Amino acid sequence: MMLFITSAIVTACFVGLIRIPCQLWMFRRRRFIGQKKAVRDKRHTSQKSRVGDRRTQPKPPWVLKEVIHLQAMYPRKGCRAISHVFNRLYEHDKHITVSKSWVYEKLRQHRYAVTLERRRIHNKPAKNWPKNQLWQIDLTQIPDVNGDPIRILGCIDTGTRTCVG
Repeated sequence: MMLFITSAIVTACFVGLIRIPCQLWMFRRRRFIGQKKAVRDKRHTSQKSRVGDRRTQPKPPWVLKEVIHLQAMYPRKGCRAISHVFNRLYEHDKHITVSKSWVYEKLRQHRYAVTLERRRIHNKPAKNWPKNQLWQIDLTQIPDVNGDPIRILGCIDTGTRTCVG
């Protein structure tokens, strides 16, 4: 008798040897496996509740706000990248992490909040700088009549928005 070919043949041979109908054998087998899994899951959850694992606790409200803010800042990034950035920022000092599935669910539920946050970031007024504290320079080339490049250096005072040179 060959018992190592496939599980279907093994089951058929075994059921044929002990004279139990195949459907009854498969039903009993499934029920037994389900009972073992239920006992194993129950044991696993009881250990988790005893230890008080921080991953099972609900996230604080600031986590959701920060995930929404990150998605608004990086609209082309996916859930994996957002969760990676969040974990890099906050895992070491605040000991909190998020999974990509958690990020996906929360962003799906709070899609409108992401839109509002993007609007708020986009419409935020420019920062006011004091006079003569920060200057910006720009080097530009434009062609003249003959096609030769002419270089122009512009220097702007950020506080007053005046061209210095």
